[in-house]
Amino acid sequence: MYVLHCVVYAIYRIYSTSHILEFCTMTLSDLVSKKYLPVRVGISQVYAKNVLATTNRFSRFLGRPAKLADFTEFNVATYLTNYRQHWSARSTNNQRQILFSLWQEAADLAETSAKLRELPRPRRIKKLKEDTERPRCWRKGQMRKLVAYLKTLDGEICGIPASTWWLSLILSIHWTSSRISSMMAVQSADYDGLGLLVRKQKNHRPQWHRLPRSCRRLIEATNPNSREMLWPCPWCMRTLWDKFREIVEAVGLPSKKGRRKLFHKLRRGTITYCAKADPVVAQKVAGHKDFSTTLNSYIDETVVRQKSAIDVLYDPLKPPRPKRKPDRPASSNEHLLYESRKPAFRIFG
Repeated sequence: MYVLHCVVYAIYRIYSTSHILEFCTMTLSDLVSKKYLPVRVGISQVYAKNVLATTNRFSRFLGRPAKLADFTEFNVATYLTNYRQHWSARSTNNQRQILFSLWQEAADLAETSAKLRELPRPRRIKKLKEDTERPRCWRKGQMRKLVAYLKTLDGEICGIPASTWWLSLILSIHWTSSRISSMMAVQSADYDGLGLLVRKQKNHRPQWHRLPRSCRRLIEATNPNSREMLWPCPWCMRTLWDKFREIVEAVGLPSKKGRRKLFHKLRRGTITYCAKADPVVAQKVAGHKDFSTTLNSYIDETVVRQKSAIDVLYDPLKPPRPKRKPDRPASSNEHLLYESRKPAFRIFG
């Protein structure tokens, strides 16, 4: 009997040790590919790609392949804080939700061993407050004021006239709806004389945009073949935003504090006026897989009027319209009465 107990205890220890080794050596990518995604029935491909992308970002942030033991409040909170500096609160909350789901899966796996019951569960990292303000863009008249002011700028930027540098950049964003970080990464070789190839995209899919002749002339006036970057910039991105804010305030355009209230308004304007013509074009230009993202985050409802209750409901304060009496059906002999009322004509010979 004692020998049997020893055998059972040895098997238990081997089983527990195998789980401990599995947990300690398993990376976050292994958890996602082997345990998390396979058991999610009916999961969308978009969500699966987002989970894998979040896993890779978390590993790059740590500087090594993330392990399950890296799920601590400090690591996750620091990662989300760093992510929030570059992206919106909504995107940060999406990252938080994915990491918390993976964290919960890791904690469930840790409970299979008594030694790993100390793995903390996600509880203290609060959800960020998202911006509930509806998207707004600059109208046609405001854009014309901005362009007129840019034409009056003096000085040079990396050997290029400041007016030409700013005009070509702002109009290229207007025609392509690209983000400012994407435009600043465009090289001179990406301009082929007809359009612009924007390689750095949020969805990691390069996109080619055709440009009108007026914008092409501005780009060609800067002699792009003589340098590597199409818009060489002597400033960091924060200084670039400050410079553009000075221009916007000098023109008198409405702009609140925040990075997404400046260059992003150009992107919203392009997407909004494309949606006014065709929502499919707006979604394609924005590069979104789901039109709800385009509608909720980019389209200005004051420009593109959506159908509302006023368009489909009745007004209780209006008096009812008087019922129209139906027309009397024509009699079969009415044409005879009409013929009898015709004036008589005499033919004189």
